[in-house]
Amino acid sequence: MNMKPNRQHRRRERTKNAIRQAAMKIFLKTGFHQANVKEIMDFADLGYGTFYQYYNSKLDVLLEQANEVYEMITTRYQKPPSSEKSIYQRTFNSIYNVLFTFDRHRDVMTVLKKIRHTDPEANKVWEKIMQELFQRLEFDITWSMEKGLCRNVNRDLAISALYGMCLGAIDHLLTQEKSNADILQISKEVALLFKEAIFITDEMPRL
Repeated sequence: MNMKPNRQHRRRERTKNAIRQAAMKIFLKTGFHQANVKEIMDFADLGYGTFYQYYNSKLDVLLEQANEVYEMITTRYQKPPSSEKSIYQRTFNSIYNVLFTFDRHRDVMTVLKKIRHTDPEANKVWEKIMQELFQRLEFDITWSMEKGLCRNVNRDLAISALYGMCLGAIDHLLTQEKSNADILQISKEVALLFKEAIFITDEMPRL
């Protein structure tokens, strides 16, 4: 009795995934603003009207996937235990988790980044993702200062500096071919640069 609903659900999921994948291919090939629903559905080999059974607009397709990226970033984040003596590993993990997620979903993030200045909804999701990164960096730096691990530096300036380095790393990542993107090395280098700038100890947890 339950087989038919399950088959229907799987069929709907396959159709939806086909639309999502086709949309990203078209967005990257022709540009988001130039793309249209007919192109997407032709690429997916599905009827034009099928699109509107799942989405109201092409923007909805992009934002759904971008919000999934946001959820992945937030769920990968864990606060450090109170017994932790250094935040180098913590900083590395925070940077790596974000870059890993960006790399895994680079098509979505590349398109989102390109249209964020011309589409308020896209910019809202982009800023939400960036704010999540900013908040975790703020937590890390505040925590390390409370533990006496940092030089006597302005907290807000330190947060802004690390945030800027992370944005630079993201920009670098999204301009690289996936096969050339070494997110482990990028994360190590950014974390090391920050360690050398504000930490008062050379001790680091083993990677």
